Amino acid sequence: MNEFIDYDWKHNNTSHHKYLISSIINLLNPIKNKIINHNYLDIGCGDGHLTKVVSKFFKYAHGIDISYQGIKLAKKKKKIVFEYKSINNLKQENKKFDFISAFEVIEHQYLPDEFLESVNALLKKNWLFLIKNSLY
Repeated sequence: MNEFIDYDWKHNNTSHHKYLISSIINLLNPIKNKIINHNYLDIGCGDGHLTKVVSKFFKYAHGIDISYQGIKLAKKKKKIVFEYKSINNLKQENKKFDFISAFEVIEHQYLPDEFLESVNALLKKNWLFLIKNSLY
């Protein structure tokens, strides 16, 4: 892992998470009774902070990220599966999820259409994908 440059989690400014969290809760509260017994995947979960908030609406939560250091920090949060893994790894495992989020991930994709196709492959039919791009 040392040959790769990883995100700087020590100097990460997550002050914008406050507005994201309130927006997410406002979106999920009206449907919480419909989603509570379902599974959730957070693509690009980073250190798991937002994943932990959203996971409270679901029976099962899973976070993936290609940041080794982010996942190392995320694994300190209990009751959620966090893996140093890409979306393509999950596709190869034929995993399916009821609800998928990707917060501030799409703007980092070189091929956003392929990313969205991969998300669609992981999403169960007639379920939900929540995407939020960066404020920048």
